[in-house]
Amino acid sequence: MRSPDDLSKSIEVELLIDTGAMYTLLTSNMLEELGVKPTRWIKLRLADGKNVEKPWVKLVSS
Repeated sequence: MRSPDDLSKSIEVELLIDTGAMYTLLTSNMLEELGVKPTRWIKLRLADGKNVEKPWVKLVSS
């Protein structure tokens, strides 16, 4: 995974992507390593029905 802001920053990660999901969750450590800062907070409902508020960033695949 590469930082959208600084292409010299990258990390190697193994991810399981749900093609039907609207979002993919990453750890805060991953984002810190990439130097990516959240742009806003969003409310999410988890599979167990629990509501949470999490930081949001937009990453684009290439």
